[in-house]
Parts: sequence; structure tokens; C-alpha cells
Amino acid sequence: MSIDKAVPAGWELRPVQRQIMEQIAARLDSSDVFIVRASVASGKTLLAMTIARYLQQQKKWKSRILVPNNMLLNQYMDSFPKLATLQKRESYTCELYHKQTVQYDCGTHSQMMGKSGKRGPYCKGCPYVSALKKSRVMPYVVINNYTYLAYKMYAEGLILDEGHLITGMLKDMAAKKLWHHDYQFPSYIRTYGQLFRWVEERLTRLPNDRKLKELKAELISNRVSYLIEKGSALYRGEERPCLKLIPVDVKNQPPLLWPQGKVKKLFFLSGTINRKDVEDMGLGDRRICVIDAPSPIPIERRPLVMDLRFNLSASAGGRDIPALAQYLRDLANTKEGKGFVHAPYSLAKELERQLSDHPRFLFHSSSSKRDVFEEFKESQDKIMVASGMYEGIDLAGELARWQVISKVPWANLTEPAMKYLAEQDSEAYANEAARLVVQAYGRVCRSPTDYGETIIVDRSFNRLYTNYRELFPGWFCDATREG
Repeated sequence: MSIDKAVPAGWELRPVQRQIMEQIAARLDSSDVFIVRASVASGKTLLAMTIARYLQQQKKWKSRILVPNNMLLNQYMDSFPKLATLQKRESYTCELYHKQTVQYDCGTHSQMMGKSGKRGPYCKGCPYVSALKKSRVMPYVVINNYTYLAYKMYAEGLILDEGHLITGMLKDMAAKKLWHHDYQFPSYIRTYGQLFRWVEERLTRLPNDRKLKELKAELISNRVSYLIEKGSALYRGEERPCLKLIPVDVKNQPPLLWPQGKVKKLFFLSGTINRKDVEDMGLGDRRICVIDAPSPIPIERRPLVMDLRFNLSASAGGRDIPALAQYLRDLANTKEGKGFVHAPYSLAKELERQLSDHPRFLFHSSSSKRDVFEEFKESQDKIMVASGMYEGIDLAGELARWQVISKVPWANLTEPAMKYLAEQDSEAYANEAARLVVQAYGRVCRSPTDYGETIIVDRSFNRLYTNYRELFPGWFCDATREG
């Protein structure tokens, strides 16, 4: 069957999209998992729709298009207004009480969830229930990751937009939560070591505390395989502070998103995902097809300069930081257009001490990040030194014409879980750093008519790029050149 028949009416595939679809069609029967490494501006929304329609026409299969957030879900709805979707319950307004959202105790909703409850006039024509029923029977539907899982809306085809985020979702689902109302842990705790030392200290004063003894046993048993993350989560319907013990490996977790026999083909769409990511999700035993799509953005508009002149490792003791600061100062004095410098918090603090006198540089703390970023966007020629902003931001057009990746974002080896990962699976440890480098590269130059230069200056990138070239997509590799 022709691929063109699967393209939604009024749309036309670009050359890159057609190339991807031709490879999918050729390998559809011989592969189970498709890794589509498509860069920024590849048009993944149209690609996902075409894949879903092709599966329906070719195999008579239903498909689910999963998205990680409402912003992307709205993008699908804007592009394809007639596309069936299921949003979170709070997005629907009650037909009878127009100023209220659909409530959990709705009788019809209770019935749909298999709970007891009488159907009454207040539930008749509930828009949420109507959307839920429609989404179950339509040949393809776009839906949030967690909504899909909550209703177990499995189908033969599963298309995961921004597929690189699935690993984080699986880790979060497998995380163990330590609630503050149970343990009253102090606010300074950020790492496994701090938590463990606090528990030991508390037990010297409260040796018979059952919960603390259980927590210590839990930490000892999982010492090398969990990371600590401070945050909050739902506890009996209420947001409460907690510490999450997040596993570094989910390959042995149950396949909740794609149970055997219910999901036949998976399609991961992302610019940064690779075979290692998919194998670490527990899909290593499936037949995997990697499609490395070329970028639609010309290489000359997205240069990636490897000017690897600084040793910023812990063993270097910071001796190259003054030279890096001078390097950035020189760029600020010669480069036109706004700039963006990626640096971890510890390095950013050192750079701030040496560059605070320069009028173009902006620095932020963990609490001022959003405000400083807004100031940067509104400015004419500022350079933002940013921490933890490798992904999720758009620096298109005049928002940034150049950026510097000052240090490869290697995970902290003082964390027992990361040390364990580096020792047991060096490729998985390297993959964390490679993914963030590729994500950072994609922040500038967002379309074929845009322009953005990326400069990498950390000497350790040579080791990462040389030893683990397969972790990097082809569209990243083809833009690299020596500085």
C-alpha cells in the first residue's frame, strides 16, 4: 500500500519524513521496535500521524500516540483538529455546572472505572466520559503518557513522541518514596550519603525507632542502585514532600507501557534516543531497527565546533577555570548576538567570581533561574551562564546565535549509584552525558532558516565522543569540526 495514502489530508511529506516512512515500511514485518532519531525541524508530529494511519491501513491495527505533556498534546490538536484525544479529567467542563470541572465522584465516571455508583441525571452526557469512550474505539488517538497508563489503553501500535523521556518516566514509576511526615528528614538532604548519615545519627539517639531502622535497612540493601531526589508526590490525593529513591536501571521492571501480546510495534521518535536507551528500558530482546534520519537544517547553519582546550575534571583542581573565564570574556567582546553558556552550578559560581564585572553576563541561582532566563530573553545582547538547562528551552532566532558547552555533564561519581553504574556499565554512564550534550546542541538553530553555532571546550568530550560514537545521532556527528 502506498505511503502517500497514509498521509493526512491536506499534508505532504517532506523528503526526510518520506525517507523515514520508506524505511519503516520496508522493515515493518522484520522489526518490533523502531528508533527514529529525527532532529529538530524534522516534523515529528506529522510523522507520528502518518505512522498511525499506515498501521491502520496496512495492518488494520489501532495505535496510540503518546506525548509527555499538554504543550505537545495541544500541538497535535492544533495541527489536526479532528484527531481524537483524551486529556486529563480537569480539562473537561461539566455540561450541567459550566463553571466546574468534571469531578471524581461523578456516577458515570465511577462506572467507567469499575466502581460502584448510580448513574444519575448529573452525569448524563459527561464530556470526559464521552472522550474516554471515543478514545477506546478510534483507530488512533493522541494521549498523555500517564493517562494512557492509567486506563491501560493498549493498542497494537505504540508511538512515543519525545521517546527519550520514557526512561525517566519508568524510573519515576519504579522509585520508592520516603515521606517527610513519616521520617521528618531535614531540608538539606540532597544525596544518598547525606540521608544515610542522618539516619545513622538519629539512630544513635533513637535506637528503637522502628521506622528509622527499616529505613536504614532499605538504604543498605539498595545502596548501589538508587539515587536520591528531593521533591513532592501525591499521598492519598494530596501533594506532600518526600524523598524519592530512583533506580539507575529499569531494564528488569515490568513492561507496563508495552505488555507482551497487547503492543506489537513500538516507535520511539526523538532526536537523542539510541539503541542503548531502548535496551535499558528492557527491550533488548526485541528486534530493533534504528533509523538515523538526516537533519533538514543545513550543516553550515548549525556548526558544532570542538575547541577542546580546557581540563575541567575534578582532578585538575580548577586550574583551567581562569583561562576558561578569559576565553568566555573574549567571546563576549567579539561575538555578535546573544550567547548561552552551559555550566554546572559549581563551575558557574567560579565563573561568576571572575566575570561579574562584565556587563553582558547573566548568572542565576536555583531559585532565580526562571526570572534570569526571562531577563535574558528580553535583552538585546546578554550572555546567560545557565545550569541544568540542557533541554526543554527554545533559543530560536535572535534568542541566541551561539552557545558554549563548557563542561561535559558527567553524572556525579560521589553518588554511590552513579559510581556503581560507571563501574558496572560504563556505556550507560556515558550515555547520560552524551544525551545531555546532544540536547544542549539542539537548543540553538531550530529551523532550516535559523542559525546557531555551538562550541564545546571540555577536553573530556574527546574521550566521550571517540569511545562512544554510537551514542550520538548522525545529524549531530555530521556537524562536528575541529576548532
